[in-house]
Amino acid sequence: MNRLRSYTIIEMLVVMLVSSLSIGISYTCYTLFSNHYLQYKKNSDELADYILVDKLLTRDISEAKKVTRQPNGIVCIKRKESIQYDFTSSYVLRRGIVVDTFFVKESSPLVCKRKGQLENIPEALIDEIELEVVYKEEKLYFYYDKEYGADVLILNE
Repeated sequence: MNRLRSYTIIEMLVVMLVSSLSIGISYTCYTLFSNHYLQYKKNSDELADYILVDKLLTRDISEAKKVTRQPNGIVCIKRKESIQYDFTSSYVLRRGIVVDTFFVKESSPLVCKRKGQLENIPEALIDEIELEVVYKEEKLYFYYDKEYGADVLILNE
């Protein structure tokens, strides 16, 4: 009599049990790492907005010929273009050749100064800008100053 070599039902059940355990552990690990990665990406994207706004403001203010006050922001006037920043409580809008929106939460109104004195007049030349923002319940302070050449100061005085 010829016997067929095969597995018993018990052996098959053990293989299925081990397979289901390994698949369950793999899926749980994948879910944990996936959630961790998504949280990391969300945090890094939020932080990237704060860093990018700071870099762009620093660059635009330093390259500007003059910086003037606007009702809800500032304008950096360069030789060939001007870049306008609008500050709200939940975002910063940068308008230049392209329009950018940065989700930066402002905790106090924008403070603009001229020669150390508070400046609230629209179109007024400003040389100090203070901005207080909130990132994850912590306050961050951004400070920018602009030094003008004699040609700009003579024309504005």
